[in-house]
Amino acid sequence: MQENGNSIVEFISFLLLALVPIFSFFSWMTIESHQRLRDNGIFHEVIRIVKSGDELSQSIGIANRFLTLHNSDGALYVRCLAGNCPHRGSQIQIRYINGKRTYETTVVGGLWS
Repeated sequence: MQENGNSIVEFISFLLLALVPIFSFFSWMTIESHQRLRDNGIFHEVIRIVKSGDELSQSIGIANRFLTLHNSDGALYVRCLAGNCPHRGSQIQIRYINGKRTYETTVVGGLWS
């Protein structure tokens, strides 16, 4: 009977040793995926805000306030690549850096005069 009890305890301890790392890994992956989806959504909204404004500097200010309202630790960088910036048709690079992740795109000037 003693041998049977020890094997049950060993099995349970082995099961715990196997399941704890697996559970930790999948929990970390879930949190990481959620954060990536959140950052991606924020980046697309920032692009929309910058492109839809009438004045580039005002649009950047609104985008920075949007980041603040969403408790984002990331930084927004906007620079002119080509054209008579900031005017309609000029190429603007938008970069959002949050931790280790960097999101970057190039847009053609929106409604800026």
